[in-house]
Amino acid sequence: MLFLEKGKKVVVWGIGDIGSKVIKKWEALYNICFLIDKKAESEPCEYLGYPVYGTSKLAELADDDLMLVVAMKDWKSVTPQLTDFGMQMFRHWVPFSLLEYDYINPDFCYLLNTEEEKKYAFKHLAQGKLVLATYGMCHMTAYKRMLLSSSEFAEKYILIDLPAINARVHANYALLQEKAIWNSCDLILCSGFGFGISNPEVPGREQLFAMLDENCRIIRITSAAFKGYLPQHITSKYFTPEIRYKYAWGDKNIDKMIIGGKTDDEIIAAVEASDFYTEEYIERFFNHSLKIMEEEEENCEVGIADYIRKNFKDSILYYSWTHPIAEVLIEIGRRICNELGVTDVQYEFFLQDPFFQMDTNEEFIYPSVKRLLKNCNEERKMNPGHYYKGDKKLTELEYLKGYIDTVRMALK
Repeated sequence: MLFLEKGKKVVVWGIGDIGSKVIKKWEALYNICFLIDKKAESEPCEYLGYPVYGTSKLAELADDDLMLVVAMKDWKSVTPQLTDFGMQMFRHWVPFSLLEYDYINPDFCYLLNTEEEKKYAFKHLAQGKLVLATYGMCHMTAYKRMLLSSSEFAEKYILIDLPAINARVHANYALLQEKAIWNSCDLILCSGFGFGISNPEVPGREQLFAMLDENCRIIRITSAAFKGYLPQHITSKYFTPEIRYKYAWGDKNIDKMIIGGKTDDEIIAAVEASDFYTEEYIERFFNHSLKIMEEEEENCEVGIADYIRKNFKDSILYYSWTHPIAEVLIEIGRRICNELGVTDVQYEFFLQDPFFQMDTNEEFIYPSVKRLLKNCNEERKMNPGHYYKGDKKLTELEYLKGYIDTVRMALK
């Protein structure tokens, strides 16, 4: 991210691996005056042709003509020392990561005390570009990767990188509560419509919209949720979070048969029967599910229901009701790019991108559903949660047996 003007006088703190990379990468653009490192505490030395001084030199750097680049992985640990020297982030110093990436990592918000300081920082980092942030579930990570692959996007926009609102681990949800982030945005991509937000750490949409500047453009994106292939779907009341790590979603038919005293073999034979659901029922269920999607998308600038209606019988487009296949995500991404005026994305590249392969939380598609689809009779390997990855993936029979065992254990 080149938010420093070309030729700016720069001092680099740190001559380890990160410092070496920073110097080699940026010395042609910036005027690197000297380096600072604890290795030079006793006496100055030289590194890559630049003089190196000890950390006592920091006391001389509270100067608006110089920018200190902190080339350390744990750059947050030195902020108190810099504050003691009267140095302010973005005015006198920046972490190396803000030079490295084509997006804004907003973690620095915790180191600034006032809304004014934070807004100044975002304006400074924007470099005159439009500031864009995202609010959405796991799909949003895929869309962001697509946008960041575009040089046209990089010329027009700068992205504030925020966690998905349903991120499972290492989610810094407090960032989503930062008013300065949302108030600095020129536009946001907002998905998850049709879902209630149950996490108290995540602001709801109305709370989010209240933090936006009145001129901020909101691009509402479909949640892309579709139950059409899955008339048996439920959120199982028997499953704890530990169980859902292996089996995310429930099956109301199997649950009912277990409670009714059916044996494992009887249950498997029933759900694998080609006539478990009638054709008429499945057609009605398809259309009902599409109608729900279409109604949700009435308030969206970017939808996908028309694509699903056209293609859902030609191939199975979903792993689970909230996890579409890569082709669906790419089509949504294409429509987002159209909204933003971005035309140079190589969409075919993302067919193999791991973030577009949402083959987790998978659900069993009944043979009586598949018979209405074209060329969809091949058995697939399944990951019904987040545990059965790669070689651990289950056959459909293993999925059914495992699900039945899981429910029986949960009922004990």
